Amino acid sequence: MSCLTNISFVPLYFYFSFAFSMPQKVAIVHYWLTNMRGGERVLEALCELFPEAVIFTNVVNRKILPASITKHEIRTTFIQKIPGSQRHYQKLLPLMPIALEQLDLSEFDLVISNESGPAKGVITRSDALHICYCFSPMRYLWDMYPDYLKTSNFLIRLFMVPCFHYLRLWDVSTANRVDNFLTISHAVKARVKRWWKRDSEVLYPPVDLVRLKATSDDSFVSPFGDEPYYIYLGALVSYKRVDLAVEVCRTLGKNLLVIGSGSEFKKLKEFSGDKIKFITNADDKLVKQALSNAKALLFPGEEDFGIVVLEAMACQTPVIAYRRGGAIDTVTEDTGLFFLEQTKESLAEAIAKFENIPENFWKKENFLDHVNKFSKENFKKQFLEAVLKQLEEKKNN
Repeated sequence: MSCLTNISFVPLYFYFSFAFSMPQKVAIVHYWLTNMRGGERVLEALCELFPEAVIFTNVVNRKILPASITKHEIRTTFIQKIPGSQRHYQKLLPLMPIALEQLDLSEFDLVISNESGPAKGVITRSDALHICYCFSPMRYLWDMYPDYLKTSNFLIRLFMVPCFHYLRLWDVSTANRVDNFLTISHAVKARVKRWWKRDSEVLYPPVDLVRLKATSDDSFVSPFGDEPYYIYLGALVSYKRVDLAVEVCRTLGKNLLVIGSGSEFKKLKEFSGDKIKFITNADDKLVKQALSNAKALLFPGEEDFGIVVLEAMACQTPVIAYRRGGAIDTVTEDTGLFFLEQTKESLAEAIAKFENIPENFWKKENFLDHVNKFSKENFKKQFLEAVLKQLEEKKNN
């Protein structure tokens, strides 16, 4: 009767509502499937909700995807046929608007687009419902455009200026192809309003709390021995401001464990000093152990959401975060504290304040109660509620 399954977490009245109202054919449009990150975890949850949904994407690397995604039919744009597209897909961005508009979605009643790269620009049937789950408007087109321009060479800039102008026009115009926007944080909600002039509802992305459950494994060997340490976890790229955490900890003489890799690694390593240790390749077990044993997670960048914050909290580790972006949605006074300016002085002041807080202030139950709000079950339930609400509104209009 409906393609909806896995409803054990949904109250009975929701089951009956969806059984009779849910569209028969569902399409999920995802910008590209070349790695498994936060966006792909959301896709996994949507695949569980709609097990018969067809996935559309510009380019796919099936080898790195879990069975929960690959068991679905996956249709690609012509980008997939371009040699080297799986590695150089981002360089093919100017072709993606045309590619997406060639997709035939006429058979689908419900279209869900996951937007971070281009996805929402697909053309749907006039009577279909199109819901966009937005991780963020493409930041390299908007607020981070000056940074990308500055770090590019002359030839690339010569190409970027007219190309990105065209992409921005297309990005804005295609916002009108969406019936309803859902966003991952209030920071992204503000961007959607600012650049697309569209209202949206905040629906936090799902967090795999089982995978992130705190560990008491005694086999973890800290690179600092028995000395306490802070931790940074994430990509080593400039906008995440890892340099801020490294410089402050070096100046204060604090131990800092940096887990991650990226273009900034060599530069960070050069001025890190003896108190800073790096791990560039860590599996889930090591991450959990390192987080569980850390004094606090340092989160110095401005993120769209920042799932690593909740990973730390799931391990009952407090967070010291820059008070911008998604951290405002995820950090509370019971689970961490903020620093207000993205400067060494502001972060150093926050660390000093943190170290004056008694350890018994941080309660296990506060961490667990908070992270449970971001569970996959809550995401599924709220997503279904949003779909049902939009179906009712479309029916009555």
